[in-house]
Amino acid sequence: MARLRRIILITLGLSMAGTFTADAMIAEAPAESTDTPLQSPRLSATPWINQQAVSAFLIATDPYREFIGKQIPTNRFLEAVAQCETGQDPTHVGGADPQAFGEGITFRGAFGFWSNGNNGSVWTDYGGRELTGHYWADQATYQQQKIVYIRKVSTGYYNPIRKTFVQPKGLNNNNCVKYAGGAEYEIYRGR
Repeated sequence: MARLRRIILITLGLSMAGTFTADAMIAEAPAESTDTPLQSPRLSATPWINQQAVSAFLIATDPYREFIGKQIPTNRFLEAVAQCETGQDPTHVGGADPQAFGEGITFRGAFGFWSNGNNGSVWTDYGGRELTGHYWADQATYQQQKIVYIRKVSTGYYNPIRKTFVQPKGLNNNNCVKYAGGAEYEIYRGR
């Protein structure tokens, strides 16, 4: 029984950080056989997966969980925008024309997040530092950069430290929307 539990936990990827124990994830099969002619007797002796615990685990580990039920850009669209902006390079750091943008402006990360040194940035405004612990977008993972980009263009961000809500900017100021074939949105339902 212990080996079967371990196999199930590994298969479902649920052995992380001890957040959920095997007992919380798996309930024992009923003691009495409840087989009907349509059920296999072999299946009645296997453990049953606790669907509520698995659902809670998947929500807790879904990096996009803050967007459940909200309209966000599709993954295909996000990939195309990142390809246009920086060739999908999450470590990108590019300088900007000082005459057009001012001194000290850089564009960082796969989505080219605007940054003005220590005076502010799109990354900071939309919670990139709180999400990742990094001051610059190019130090975060590609997945984390996608989350901040979705906040920027679609959902906005409530900063609990400053107690302010930063409105989404939309896609009107992004030249890569045309390259991506136009904006595509979906209602995110979770993994």
